[in-house]
Order: sequence, then C-alpha cells, then structure tokens
Amino acid sequence: MSGGEKKKASKLKIIIAVVIFAAMVAGLCFIYPILAQFVALTAAAVCIISFVVFKAYDYFADKDDDEDDDDEDEETETEEDVLQINLFPSAAAVIDEEGVIVSSNKLFEKMFGVSADEMTEIFKDFDAEKTTSTYKNGENYYEVKTLETEDKYVIVTVNDVTEREELRVKLENQTVSAGYIYIDNHEEVFDNIESSAEPILRAKIEDALNSHFIGKLGGAVKKFEKDRYIFMINKNYLDIEVENKFDILNEIKEIKVSDHIPVTLSIGIGTSKNNMADAMQNAKDAIDLAIGRGGDQAIIKYNGQYQFFGGKSGEATRNARVRARVKAEALRSLILEADKIFVTGHKRPDFDSLGSGLGVYSIAVSLGKECHMVMGTLNAAIKNVYEKFADNKNYKGIFISESEAAKMMTENSVIVITDTHIKRLVEGDNLLSRFKKVVILDHHRRSPEFIDNAVLTYHEPYASSASELVTEMIRHLSGEVKLKTEIADALLAGIVVDTKNFGIKAGAVTFEAAAFLRRNGADTTRVRAFFKNDLELYKLKAEAVKRAELYREGIIISVCDSYGENSNILVAQSADDLLSVTGVKASVVLCENEGKIFVSARSYGDVNVQLLLEKVGGGGHLTMAGAQLDTEDVNKAINMIKEAIDLYIEEDE
Repeated sequence: MSGGEKKKASKLKIIIAVVIFAAMVAGLCFIYPILAQFVALTAAAVCIISFVVFKAYDYFADKDDDEDDDDEDEETETEEDVLQINLFPSAAAVIDEEGVIVSSNKLFEKMFGVSADEMTEIFKDFDAEKTTSTYKNGENYYEVKTLETEDKYVIVTVNDVTEREELRVKLENQTVSAGYIYIDNHEEVFDNIESSAEPILRAKIEDALNSHFIGKLGGAVKKFEKDRYIFMINKNYLDIEVENKFDILNEIKEIKVSDHIPVTLSIGIGTSKNNMADAMQNAKDAIDLAIGRGGDQAIIKYNGQYQFFGGKSGEATRNARVRARVKAEALRSLILEADKIFVTGHKRPDFDSLGSGLGVYSIAVSLGKECHMVMGTLNAAIKNVYEKFADNKNYKGIFISESEAAKMMTENSVIVITDTHIKRLVEGDNLLSRFKKVVILDHHRRSPEFIDNAVLTYHEPYASSASELVTEMIRHLSGEVKLKTEIADALLAGIVVDTKNFGIKAGAVTFEAAAFLRRNGADTTRVRAFFKNDLELYKLKAEAVKRAELYREGIIISVCDSYGENSNILVAQSADDLLSVTGVKASVVLCENEGKIFVSARSYGDVNVQLLLEKVGGGGHLTMAGAQLDTEDVNKAINMIKEAIDLYIEEDE
C-alpha cells in the first residue's frame, strides 16, 4: 500500500469515529433535553479540535509519504534493474559507482559464484569506463561490456570468449617473422685466421645458426652472401627468443677455432600483421639500425616500434679506407652539381661538430663552391675557435643564421649535416624539409630517429669522431682540397675531445687521421689552448667531485651546481674527471638549469652508457652519452638515473 492510500484509510477511520460520536451526543440530547446547551458547546469544541488534528496529521503524513515514496522508488528502480538483468541471455550484474555488485542474474552467479562483492575481485583490471574490454579470469577469457543507467548504476554483461581468444593467439603465433643475420666483423676475422682453420670456423658458425634457428626455433635459415643470412620463424618462437634475450649472440662469440677475435652478429627482425613484404621491410630497417649502432645486437621492429637486445660491447671495427674513398667521391660529385653548400651540426655545437663542419667547408670551397655554416646558440667551450674564424676576413660570411640560410638557399642547394643524424638535434632542423639533397656524416650509434631522406649517408659508429670521418674524406681528395692550418687545428681538436686525448675509441685510422692533420699544419700546442677553462668552472668541477657517490657496479653519480647556459659543458667535463677515480667504470653527472636537468655519462667501454641513458630518453655511443630530463627536481632525476642503472645491470645479468 502506497503512502497516499495509507493516508486516505487513516482519515476514513477518524471520520467514522466522529460520526459515531455525533450520533451518541444526539441520542443523549433527545433523552435529556436539559443537556442540549452543554452538548452543543462540547460538539463545537470537538469540531475545532478535530480540524486541528486533521491539519497536523496531513502535514506529518505528507512528510512521511515523501520519504516512503523515495524508498519505494529506489526499491522499484533496483527491482527493475534486477528484473532486466534476469531477462538477459548472458551473464549480467548491476554495480554502483564504487564497483560494488548490487545484484546479478543466475548466469552471472553460475559463472563466478556469489562470494564476490566487487567487480575487481573477478577481473583485477576491471574499468567501468571502458564500454568493451577483454579480461582473463583463471584460464578463461571474458568479453565485458558496460552500460551506465540514468541513476548512475552500471549494467555489466559478460560473455566467455576463451575459444575466440585462443584462436586469435594461435593465428598470431603462426604469423611469420622475417629476419636478417650479418656477421659484423667477417673481414677482420677471416683475414687474420690460418687458412686451414677458415673452413672449420665457417662450418661451426653455420652449424650454430642452423641448430638455433631450425632445430631450436623450428624456422628456416638461408645463406645468401658470405657474411649474410636470411631466416624466418613463427611469432611464438620469436617470443621464446625474446625471453632468452637472443642467447645466439653469445653462443656465436664463444666459438673458437684458433687464435682469432670473437665473431659477432647483428640480427634484424621484422613482423607485420599485413603481409610478408611489410615484415621484410621492417627486418631491413632493423638490421640497418643494428649495424648503425655498432653491431653485436638484435633488434625487432613491429608496428613502428623497436626492441633492442645486446649491443653492450664495443663497435665492430672495419677497414674503412675503401668505404671512405667511395663516400668522398660521392660527396665531391654532389658538391660539384650544386650551386651552394650549407653545413650544419647539432644544436649547441661542440669541438667535433664545429671541426667536422669546417672540414666540409674546406672541401666545398676548394671545389669552387659557395659555402656557409648554419650556427645558432654557441657553446661557450668553442667560442674562442668560432671567433677565430668569424673575425677573419678570409672567412667573411662563413657563419649564418637559420633564417639567412632560408633566404639564400635554392632548389639546387645541398645541406651537409655533421656529428648527428637525429632531426630534432640538428641546428636549423626546420630547413631540412626544404632541401632536396641532404648529406649525413656521423659517428654516433644509430638511433631509431635517423633522418631517412638523405641522398648520401656516411655513418660509421666505429669511428672516434665526425672529424675523423671528414679528415679521411679530405685525405682521398687531397689532390683537390687545400687544407688550411686553422681548419686542420679545428679538426684535430674535434678528434682530441671525442677520444679524450686519444684514450678512448682511438683506432689505427684515428692516429693516421691525426698524423695527416699534423702534416697539414695542425699544432698540438694551439689545440690545447682551445680547451682552457675559467676558474669558476674548475671550482664547480671540484664541488662535483666532492659530492660524488659510488652507486653500483663501479658506476659513480654526482650533481653539479648550475653553470648557466654552459651547464652541459660542466657536466661533460665533470663526468670525464670522475672516470679517473680508482674502481670507477662509468660516471654520470647531473646539473639543473632553466627547469631542465642536463645529464652526461662517460665510460671506458665496460659500461655502455648509450644503452644506459636511452632508458631516460638520451643517447650517444658506447663511451659517451647525454640526456636532458624535463624536470627541475634533482632528487627525482637522480632516482631516474638509479632506476636506469638497476635495469641496465638486471638486463646484463
């Protein structure tokens, strides 16, 4: 009975009582006429009291009715929801805003029981805001759909889709992944091995590859060049290989026939949901990236994303004389065909960026072409070298801004990028899309952000510096290129800085390049004068040494005070200094400036600081790397570096 019906019934009872009372009074008046006046007054009082009682009753009864109606409406809505979900052909439940199960139908209770109070007890990652999702409970998969009602309840329907998901996984596992295998140091290994041992080593390498990719992974592998193979495996076996972190890399390095350097591999794998052509293209991109990062690693490309494995050893060295000659001739041809040459490096250029750029300038001018170097914000460390050229009338107009370059360039102009291959790091990066001919000369381990529209790329991660690469090109063009002493000094400075005075990554070609520059007038005394620092910088470096903390596995961490716009110089030099500490394998130094944290890392090769800083968005190469963190909280940055170190060590283990 509703509140209104109860109210009417109560009023009717009162009216009946009053009528009975009035009849009794009338009977008494008839029997005793003398009481009529008294009874009349009494009746009037009763009427007044009855009127007041009725009004009071109406007020309180209406209030109770409203509350009763609310309760009844809520009960009715919940009952309606329960009635609706009981009619559903699939398992269903009603939950409130907190995810608490208010009611459920018999199919839902049969599927999951009645013990769960919340949806997250059934599906750990349940999210009511997702209209359609697939969750796993036990061994089964369920498709869950949600619908919010007007009263903010959520109706949840659940269907068992285990068979569908198992079929999807099965089909996905049968997707074929294609890959390339390159022997990184084939020439170096087989040119220096005894002739009798050569066929044995080749046989052992091929046997190891066949046993791994055919026997262990159920795939196919085929040799198509003396140092190159192609293979195919199903995705489920690729997942196994990922779990094992491509142990074939170490297996090949352990092959020993005689006294020879370890054999290293580069592996590039591509997968695609579309077709085999896409998978092969992804594999080609992956192997190019693996080679560009120094080899001895495996890379998977899928949906535009890369996964990296290995790559913690030094870059594979190569006999680059032939390659340098070919690249030098190609650059010469491009310059001769162009009307103007523009040279640029990375933002806030260092000695290597400036030196290699000046080397290209020398080639272009010697070939009779107009050439300009695009410069932006200067690095304080190279300011004195920059001014040496900017103030020299023989180099009038050598340095221009990005906007000036945009006005001067033509359709037949060429832009040469040195010491970087990442578009966002290029000084004047907005210019690149306007040039039809782009040339890249770089030595850093290759990044997935590689500029891919270059007409000529000379990218050698084995090289000590971009200045070394340019010097080698000048050597092959020495009949046409006249190298001036000041440019020879700048090139030598670039090599000295990137090799830490020939202590890191200095190979035979490095010393030959330095000797060539020395014969062309480079002077070590003048070069050393380029590296002088002010007293304030020395004090800040001393403070960084004082704050240094030896963290794990010989990796030392420190923090510098800000050195203004030249904070990046401070962290780099401080990281170099900390490498001299006994027991230190790698150093990482941080410095806050203008809302960002500059990070510089150095090592002697035992720790791959490129892989280390890639975990926080940085990059570089084996022994030198850097990063910028978008935070001004130094403690937060230190924790990020420590987490990266922990992850690096865990991966190594």
